[in-house]
Amino acid sequence: MQRATSLELRVDAVAHRMLRGAPATGIRAALIEVVVFLLKQAWACVFGAALLAVIVAARFWYPDDAAIARNDALTIAAVVIQLAMLVVFAGVAGFIYLAENIGTWAGAWMYPDQADGWQLVSPSKLVSWFLLMIISVVLVAWVYPPQVPASPLSARRGDRTRGDDSGADAAASAPL
Repeated sequence: MQRATSLELRVDAVAHRMLRGAPATGIRAALIEVVVFLLKQAWACVFGAALLAVIVAARFWYPDDAAIARNDALTIAAVVIQLAMLVVFAGVAGFIYLAENIGTWAGAWMYPDQADGWQLVSPSKLVSWFLLMIISVVLVAWVYPPQVPASPLSARRGDRTRGDDSGADAAASAPL
């Protein structure tokens, strides 16, 4: 699975803190589980929430006589939001491009256009590295599909299942 962002780490820390202090059963335990679930769902819905905010803002403040139709502006906003979300891949591609330039400058390898003397690696390589990042994430997610981790609450109760009851017999027969 991919590395968590700082916001994901904060959401996860809050969730774990809440779950650590929760009782194993009762209404308070159920409420804490619901709050943790809602926190994680909110993070999973960032794109939808951002687009919904733009839709609401357009409803209240988009001028009727604007040069671009409201729905066209909303489509552009959706594309811009998606592009902004592609910035955890452009950053990585930029660092790889920088490392590639340092490597060629240091003589670790060279490209044919650097035979007569060092020059910057073609900026078109940024696109190659960017696409490599996307393909890598897709392939890793395909080869190693994300798995549901055991919740801290179920771990405290001694339940060793991972979201299904396939390990219930093993957990039930485990020595106390």
